[in-house]
Amino acid sequence: MPAYWLLMNFFFIILVAPWLATPSAAQNFYAVRETQAPHTPNSTWFWFFQVVSAYTNTGLSLIDTSMIQLADQYFMLIPIGTLIMAGNTAFPIILRFFIWTLSKIVPRGGRSYETLHFLLDHPRRCFVYLFPSAQTWFLLFVLVVLK
Repeated sequence: MPAYWLLMNFFFIILVAPWLATPSAAQNFYAVRETQAPHTPNSTWFWFFQVVSAYTNTGLSLIDTSMIQLADQYFMLIPIGTLIMAGNTAFPIILRFFIWTLSKIVPRGGRSYETLHFLLDHPRRCFVYLFPSAQTWFLLFVLVVLK
């Protein structure tokens, strides 16, 4: 679980923070940021806060109008939407995929391999938010249909 949390947050911080730090790519953000005077957030720390806030579904932002003034910044909004899903509704899907991927990476016959396959075969015995395969596929189907 800590690896899942860290990897999800770290990936999205690394994905957008460098882009947001460049004035040419984020000039709309700088205009919005300046309206927050005297408490103008640093662009990198703003994105770090947004990532953690979206993943934990707190709904907080360092800008008083949240993301309304940044409605045309799709490179920020799509990762935030993905994080909201990854931290809440799609959590069982991504977690099961994460475990399945790890089970393909570790060497066969080892203790880690057996542990990961036990998690995949008996998910509800170990973690309440880890669903069996059929229910996970159904949840994925519902999310795709509703999007």
